[in-house]
Amino acid sequence: MRRPIRTRRLSIAAMVSLLLIVAVTAEGIRSFKKYDELVYGYSRQLVIIGGDIGYTHTTGIYVPEDGTLAYSSGEIARSGWGDADYPVCRFQMRVTNTVVTGPGPIRIFEVWVPLWFLLLFLLIAPVLWLMSRRASTLSRPAFPVITDPK
Repeated sequence: MRRPIRTRRLSIAAMVSLLLIVAVTAEGIRSFKKYDELVYGYSRQLVIIGGDIGYTHTTGIYVPEDGTLAYSSGEIARSGWGDADYPVCRFQMRVTNTVVTGPGPIRIFEVWVPLWFLLLFLLIAPVLWLMSRRASTLSRPAFPVITDPK
């Protein structure tokens, strides 16, 4: 396997990835005390709580498409680690159909991923940068003593 070359794009991607790692780590630590919720209209919701990030998408006839964006944050009322309401570090995906009186059901699509999984994903660019070789070493021979004619 050939080692990748350390280019400017890879260096920028590694620096941005390291900044995102710091931000996600700080948010992950904060998420055990406070929750953060970003709601787009009536149908989309992004929640960070208890070291997990969750995305919910609701579709149906009674769910209007509204373009408003709202952010809320608050304290988590918990009695201890691993409560039934907020399990710690979960991988979960589910689709729920709720039948309401009217023309059709409401479908709720929900995905939960732990933040440490996102941190592992963000480590790819810095690890590639550490494994790569500098571009300036390509022009020089590896063993100048052997290849240099005298």
